[in-house]
Amino acid sequence: MIPSSPVHKQWSPQNDVYCEDVVQEFSALLGAEMYVDLTKLRQISRYGIPDELRGDVWKYLLKVESADRNLKPMNIPIRSAEKLARLQARIQKPLLSKVYEDVIGAYLNYNKQAEFSSGWVHLCTPFVLVLEREVEVFYCFKNLMQTIDDYYYTNPLERQLTRFQTLFRMLIPDLNDYFEEEQVSLFEWSTSWLTNLFAKEMPPSTLISLWDLYFGTTNFMDLHLYMCIAILQQNRERLEELENSEIKAFLSRLPEMDIFSIRQIATDLQHQAMETLADQL
Repeated sequence: MIPSSPVHKQWSPQNDVYCEDVVQEFSALLGAEMYVDLTKLRQISRYGIPDELRGDVWKYLLKVESADRNLKPMNIPIRSAEKLARLQARIQKPLLSKVYEDVIGAYLNYNKQAEFSSGWVHLCTPFVLVLEREVEVFYCFKNLMQTIDDYYYTNPLERQLTRFQTLFRMLIPDLNDYFEEEQVSLFEWSTSWLTNLFAKEMPPSTLISLWDLYFGTTNFMDLHLYMCIAILQQNRERLEELENSEIKAFLSRLPEMDIFSIRQIATDLQHQAMETLADQL
């Protein structure tokens, strides 16, 4: 079911003038007459996008809208009856709504090699929350799916899971040992984390803040692996107080978090990993 109310505001600066300055900076970039400066737009988007402009910004960052203002996007492709029937049979009815049906059905029609995954509904939801038109939801969803597919084509999921396990053991050894003691298998939860970009696990406001950062970051899938480790690091003490089933529940339904603090932790962990690997050579 599509959420009936929008997510809470991401921008909550103490100084209203600062907030106005931020909106004006985004508006100036978006209002460029001939060409939108995507480099600058990415840079400022990493720190959060004002709610009223997020939809427009995401479309540029995901290359749905061209930086060349003279170009226009295409219309949404028409779903075939066969694809729609397959979709209706596979999506659980409580999650089924017209916009999900239309968007995911159109994606199946566009990418005939794709096999439906329930995770798609979760990946689609932030776009439903942020964007006004179904055609916009489709193109943003399609381009995000293409980014994910391209990444795992050159970086197979099995290899990424192994990297995740290696980094977990290297960077947070005590928590890794505790998970093993509690018989919490990494593969039970990390696959969803890696492939769904926390769309299933994070509250909407935190997820959208995370995606502001991701869409403003070139090659954000490389960053994503370290963000996963950083979230474990940030919540380590709390996780070490839980038992098996409680740990799994926590990892499948994460609390609200400060994404920018997590980003700094991820950067520190990445540097630590590089130094450790260099010392081993």
